[in-house]
Amino acid sequence: MADVQTSGTSLAKVKRIEFGMEEEISSVMVKVHSKIWDDFGPSDYLRLVTLMSSSFVKFCEEILTSQELKQWMSEHEFDVIISEMLFCFHGCPKTTHITISATNPMEWMTEAFMIPNAPALVPGNSSPLTPKMNMIQKTFLGDSSYLMVNSHEIIDFPRPITSQWIYIGGLRPPEPKGLDEWWSNTLSMRNYSSIVIVSFGSIAKASEMPSHVKQAYIDAMSALNDTLFIWKYEKPAHGFASELDNVVTKEWLPQVDLLHDPRITALITHAGISSIFEAVRAAKPLITVPLFADQMRNSEMLRYRGVSVALPKQATYHQIVNAVQKIHEKKFVLTKKLTIEEKVYSKTLCSGQVI
Repeated sequence: MADVQTSGTSLAKVKRIEFGMEEEISSVMVKVHSKIWDDFGPSDYLRLVTLMSSSFVKFCEEILTSQELKQWMSEHEFDVIISEMLFCFHGCPKTTHITISATNPMEWMTEAFMIPNAPALVPGNSSPLTPKMNMIQKTFLGDSSYLMVNSHEIIDFPRPITSQWIYIGGLRPPEPKGLDEWWSNTLSMRNYSSIVIVSFGSIAKASEMPSHVKQAYIDAMSALNDTLFIWKYEKPAHGFASELDNVVTKEWLPQVDLLHDPRITALITHAGISSIFEAVRAAKPLITVPLFADQMRNSEMLRYRGVSVALPKQATYHQIVNAVQKIHEKKFVLTKKLTIEEKVYSKTLCSGQVI
């Protein structure tokens, strides 16, 4: 995209090629964002996925027919090509190729690696189910040398894999730096029994929640007045929850630093995979509010592993209060904290050594 100024590397030589699709992709994402807080059924979800897929297809066509890209690649020798699964580099000149999946792999992807899909046992990429299903519920990349999956066997559902499947979830996690004076004072401004972070990631905007859902959260937080809520809210001008002394809103949060502070007790999250890794690494239980795509599967994956409580995206006052109370039950917190620490720290989420 034109406003991206860095590739994330300071050492490698970078070739930047514009494909002229910024306007179309931005238009698609605006439509997706406008629906992300809606309760939609399978047909609505299918329409959104179809809309996004058509843009990916066009983007692939641009990559595979780009003369500029072909010319540049023909002028260099590559030891290996690493590409994200949706971006079609497996159609580029033959060399060793590694595919990376930013989410749990989609079904067509595992088939390409001859890994069987067993939907009665392993929920699909966007499925809101767990392996514990009832009887009703049960009813191009093959040349890659490896499939690197942005998940982790400790938190993923049990599933059959092959030696090509490499879990890299939590690769190079950001290290906590400690809180500055303002944040430290904020967390200590009153002797709260619990402190909860609320963040729905960088795509979904809390400011775009339906008004009745916002009011349900405000009423719930008002009732839970012995809990401090640290909320990532993008539009201060709204004055969201400004009448509540136990709510602090900021446009941006130092989430990793906050999660590693012992005063923080839980995270309310959209169940994006990065937030999951950050919370699990900090041994903090989660309340998940899945909104779209793989987040539904991520949410059920965490519930299956016993480290979270789930809420619907249009949660009611009583659902919110019950979830926050449950996540702070003494038995739940102690058991889940031990589960996270024993499993994750005995097999670290820092996967750089795998690479």
